[in-house]
Amino acid sequence: MPDPVPTPADDATAFGPSAPPGSLVWRIKESLIAYVRGMSDGEVLLDDGVVETAEGFAFPPRGLDGDTLRFGGVVTFEGHNGMMHVELSEPSLTPVGDGWRVEFSDPDAPTVRLHFADVAAIEEADAGGRRGLGTTLTADGADLFFGPYEAGTPLDDPRVVG
Repeated sequence: MPDPVPTPADDATAFGPSAPPGSLVWRIKESLIAYVRGMSDGEVLLDDGVVETAEGFAFPPRGLDGDTLRFGGVVTFEGHNGMMHVELSEPSLTPVGDGWRVEFSDPDAPTVRLHFADVAAIEEADAGGRRGLGTTLTADGADLFFGPYEAGTPLDDPRVVG
């Protein structure tokens, strides 16, 4: 008899850790992650409580500031002998119309928020969570990458764990 295929309930390590309630789970852009990890010196570094799950990076909840959901943690993309260093830290989601505005702390000015992406719509997700739909990079977000992406580039959609 063949060995059974593990499920998340059977073996959490087979699928990575799960995201705690209230976390922002976001892969950001799957092709970017594959590109960085495919470089001989490429690294995706996680810090300050971020874990990688089967669905993406789980940024831990940090509370509510008015209508804005705040999250902690840092994901850094590095490569090209130090020429690539993109740090995405302390994301936040602010309701705008039917969607969200996604911001990160500016690595060069920690008190400044960088408008990284826009999410066109939000839908109910499992267990009371929310999932964004139609996520695109903004001009300020594109500037972090020095050229390969431009404003309007589609990104993976984020979700907030219920």
